[in-house]
This record gives sequence, C-alpha cells and structure tokens, in this order.
Amino acid sequence: MTSIERHKEVEFKYDANSVKLSDFMSLMKKIQTEHPNKDSLKYKEASSADIYYQNSQNEIVRLRNSKTPVLTIKRKTTEENNNHRIEVNLPVDFYQFGETKFEEELEAFCHLLSAKIEEVRSLVKKMWLAHNNMQDFKTILDAFLSKLEYYENFKIYKNCEIFWIEDVNFVYYKVLGKNMECLDNFIEIEYDEEKALDMQAEDCLEILQEWEKKLKPLGITKESRLTYSLYDKYKQPFKIMSK
Repeated sequence: MTSIERHKEVEFKYDANSVKLSDFMSLMKKIQTEHPNKDSLKYKEASSADIYYQNSQNEIVRLRNSKTPVLTIKRKTTEENNNHRIEVNLPVDFYQFGETKFEEELEAFCHLLSAKIEEVRSLVKKMWLAHNNMQDFKTILDAFLSKLEYYENFKIYKNCEIFWIEDVNFVYYKVLGKNMECLDNFIEIEYDEEKALDMQAEDCLEILQEWEKKLKPLGITKESRLTYSLYDKYKQPFKIMSK
C-alpha cells in the first residue's frame, strides 16, 4: 500500500428521499441502545457550506466551510462506483489535527494537486488569518486554485445527523441549494478514516456490508447503493472564471 493509498474513504451512499429523518433517527437510537460497547457510541449534528472547484480533467478540490474549514481532494479508484476513493483532508486550522497529522495530509494534498508544499502551507496560513472574513478567505483560495486551473463549479449546503458505532459512522444529510431549498436527502455509512489508514479497503468494505444489513428496516439493501458522488450529481459544465 503506497502512502497515498493509505488516505482512503470507504463508504456506501444511498438515496434517502423516501426515508424520513425521524425513522432514521429512531433506528439509530435503537441500534445504539442495543449495542454492548457504549464507549463507541457518539452523535452530533453538523452543517457546512461546500464549494467544489473543478479543473478540465474533472478533478476536484472541495472547500468545506464550517467551524473547522477543510480543503479536500478526492480521487476515484474505479469508474464503477464511489465506494472506495482516495481522500485527503487538509485542515485550514493547523491545530485541528496536530502537527504530525497536518504534515501527512499536507504532503498527500500537494502530491495530488501537483503543488509545492511551501506554497500550500502559505495558503493555509493566509486562509486561517482571514477565516473570520468569508470574502477575503474565499478570494485567497480562488486566486491560488486558479493558478492551478481549478475554478469554482458549484456550491451546496449540508445539514447532517451523524451517529458513530464502533468504527463506522451513519449519516443522514440534507443537500440544500443556494436558496436553502432541499435538493436531496442521502444516507451514508462510512468506515472511520483514521482506523482505515492501515487497513485494506476490501476489509473495510466487508465490515460495512455487515452494518448495512442494519438499515433494512428503512428499505435500504446492497441493491440500494449509489454509484455516483455528489460532485457527479450536481456538477456544472467546466468553465474558466476570470482571474
């Protein structure tokens, strides 16, 4: 396994437009109540504004703007589905991950972006200093990415309900458009990225398959898995924006 291959996202995604949030919440609480290891159980709500930048090769950089902003690069490992992708998350807040983790993510991020480490390190510092001013914050990122021929493609908002059970998280989230209208609902189950670092993707997928069976009361089975990403669903034609 190469150093880049360690940075993996392993998940199943499902269309949840016909699944009520209340039903998902009830099922998750039931599963957590019945689970013997209470120390492995967590829950939180989260929301973010996600801006997708695209180049002419359909490669993306995503800015997740939330309380702890993160720059993310995802790359498919196969065109058949999105169950296993390369994913690198670079926090704008240097202290979010700690120095060692930050440097690992920085190196992988620069490798995928074909960018110089010191230039990206400088970018992150500038963004963090401007993070309380969204206009300056985004202008700094736009200018940097445009030099690498990445341009803003679309923006969505996400409201998430997240349950952790052992090394798996279950998420129900709403995707909202620019006027905060609901576009779609999705459910995901994902293997913990930190725990997955030194595991084979196939082993993570086997574990997810067992947890997937718990979603059957919601009408979700392995046949329900989606093969596309949010980028695949919402992307716009590539357009070079003025610098």
